[in-house]
Amino acid sequence: MIKLAFDIYGTLIDTSSIKPIITELVGSISEQFNILWRNKQLEYSFRRSAMRSYIPFSMITRQALIYTNSQLNTNLNQSGIDRLMNAYLELSVFDDVVQILKKLKSQNCELYAFSNGNKESLTSLFQKNNIQAYFDDLISVEEIKIFKPAPDVYKYLINKINGSPNKTHLISGNSFDIIGASNVGLKTIWIDRSKNAQFDPWEFQPNHTINSLTELQNIFQTA
Repeated sequence: MIKLAFDIYGTLIDTSSIKPIITELVGSISEQFNILWRNKQLEYSFRRSAMRSYIPFSMITRQALIYTNSQLNTNLNQSGIDRLMNAYLELSVFDDVVQILKKLKSQNCELYAFSNGNKESLTSLFQKNNIQAYFDDLISVEEIKIFKPAPDVYKYLINKINGSPNKTHLISGNSFDIIGASNVGLKTIWIDRSKNAQFDPWEFQPNHTINSLTELQNIFQTA
């Protein structure tokens, strides 16, 4: 049976759906604010993995937010910080998510959610978007306390789902995630929603590149 592991943030969950609240709080620099927050969030997770100094992803998200607020001199008070953190638990899925999850489930694919996020936050997101029923399991790196793209994370995934690398596909909108999975032999599908993003010029390349999750039904139509 085909086993599909979906990254969450930026793949199923649209992190830009928080923009209206950011705009309300910081005004015209909302785009810059959102980009810096996300980039610093990823940077902190990479650094934590290199240091073997794990903290929950929600704490990393808060620390990245505090940094962004200070760096851009947006002067958010504690109430503003808390409001954005709460909004991060209310992010929306992309428009193509529910349709493709239903389709793949009807084809008897095993579906797994696989994320750097901590399980409590992910469960809240899934419940808010009513997608938890489509997944066989929700797998968080908090169970092994190291972040993607460390090799141990993907090996843990394979063991957790009783899979094998050549029959397990990772679907992600993050190139670092695709490279990390490819490094341990997983099949990979990169979703480039912008249609013009540059993939890192490394020796690891995705097996497939798609622009919408609906294209997965063509890849797995015989599953």
